Amino acid sequence: MDNEKMMLSVCGLTCNSCSLYNLPHDKKSAEEVFEWFVSKGWYTNEQTISDIVKNGDYCKGCRSDRTDIHWSPGCPLLICCSDKKQLNYCSECEDFPCAEYKNWIKQGEHHRLAYENLLLIKKGKKPLIIKF
Repeated sequence: MDNEKMMLSVCGLTCNSCSLYNLPHDKKSAEEVFEWFVSKGWYTNEQTISDIVKNGDYCKGCRSDRTDIHWSPGCPLLICCSDKKQLNYCSECEDFPCAEYKNWIKQGEHHRLAYENLLLIKKGKKPLIIKF
């Protein structure tokens, strides 16, 4: 899979600006995610960032192997776009933006920006880098 597809999810999020994706190779991202995991009760303070990496509990991108550990294997947008319709991006679909995608956009500012990314791609333009 080419690098652009690995760095931009089917929904339009930019993976390379995400702490969950950058955890294995960026100390600041790793610390942020570890703190979040501890706050959620998924890890304890006795564990380490190395445990997260060893266990593979970080995002490898939505296009990574879903038979292995995957951050969001059941994402309805991913399943629809990649599995059912075999498209690279939701914006390639004739139903874009569908009801599922419209609901997803409402879940946060970075989702709205992802939508803008897909509109840019549809116009043949370069996507934005979304910080989240």
